[in-house]
This record gives sequence, C-alpha cells and structure tokens, in this order.
Amino acid sequence: MTKKIPEEGQSLVSAPYVMRTAHVTAGASTDNDVVISSTGVYHLFTVAPNVLVKEVSTQVRTAFTASVTLAIGDSDGATSYLTSSNIAPQSTAAVLTNSLKTSTGTYKSGKVYDAEQTIDMTAGAAATVAGAMDVYLWFTEAPAE
Repeated sequence: MTKKIPEEGQSLVSAPYVMRTAHVTAGASTDNDVVISSTGVYHLFTVAPNVLVKEVSTQVRTAFTASVTLAIGDSDGATSYLTSSNIAPQSTAAVLTNSLKTSTGTYKSGKVYDAEQTIDMTAGAAATVAGAMDVYLWFTEAPAE
C-alpha cells in the first residue's frame, strides 16, 4: 500500500504552510502497511505536485533479517533521503532516525516536488523474513512563487 500525499479531498491551503505528517509501517509481517518479503523497490508514499517534503524519519521496532539493506529515496535516487547505514535495519532504536540530522542523502534539506512522484524503500542483499519499522514523512505545501 502506498499513501497519497495530500490525501484525496485534503487541502493544504486552509492554513498556509502547516507541517503535516504521514505514517506507514513496513516489515516482513502481513499486518504492516508495506510488506517487505524480498529484495526490490517498495512504494511508501505518492507525493502530489507542489508539495515540499521536509524530512523522512524511521524507527526500527523489530530488527530485520541479518544482511538486509534498506534505503529510502524516490525515482530520482534510491538513497536520496536515507541510506541503509542511516536506517540501521538490524538495530532497534528508541529514537527516530531522520534525513535532516543523519543523512548524507541528496535531499537532507528536503525536496519540492513539481510532479507526482513516489517515495520508495529499496530492500537489498537478502530476503526479509523478520523486521518491522515505522516510516514518517514530514511535508507541507510548497510556497508559491
């Protein structure tokens, strides 16, 4: 499942430039929003035009299978927000890992989308049989020129 940002019928112009959050769960179990079972690209969010994605944050709740790599980006770059070393899929953490503070990714300061695009998680190196995480997307309407 991918979440569309903003959701159908949701207007961001009611209060200019209010920061909003979208959330999905991702992991091996079928009760997650996004089920990761093998290597590949998994869609997390669909971002509408004229949206500023300020940051992507993750929190690993259950450690992933040894040697699984996970990265978050978009169709312009698989690691544009967070690399696997930023996410640390084999470690559980009480704090969020976010693209503003820990990333060496291209979009560590955010990105304005001028066309609809997906934010994706790329799983690599091994099949996923264990693991669960929360993924948060912080976004707002992009300022008009």
